[in-house]
Amino acid sequence: ATSPAVSVLAPTKSACDVLRSQLRGRETASCALGATQVSVRVLDIVSPLQVPHGKKVPCLTLTNIHVERAARRKGHARKTLRALRTVAAGSGRALLVENVVSQKMHALVRDLGGQPLFGCRAGAKGCTYWLPDESRRTWKEMTVER
Repeated sequence: ATSPAVSVLAPTKSACDVLRSQLRGRETASCALGATQVSVRVLDIVSPLQVPHGKKVPCLTLTNIHVERAARRKGHARKTLRALRTVAAGSGRALLVENVVSQKMHALVRDLGGQPLFGCRAGAKGCTYWLPDESRRTWKEMTVER
């Protein structure tokens, strides 16, 4: 069962602190990080197309991001993706950016080292990307026992 989403406006806390606190014990969270609104969920990839039998990849998935019109083109989405990557890595999870449709978001994700998830094509509407953490572990290295 999915927990109800939580919404918070946190002008003084760091993006990482806000995301960590909102996800603690929950499967979904929504929060405002300044001018950026995000929704994330926690899940495990267990598809045999993407991980070996008996394994899984724990993930933090960005399902929605919205930057207020007046704040666009000022690096808010980039900062948010970096914060999400930090939070995901700190909890041993891979960061996925789900259902990318905007060409600007495709470019941003690729600029941050994003790779299309298996079965997706970079640049295609609806593509899901995996953003490796700073350690640059491979997808295979992210797998754990179920």
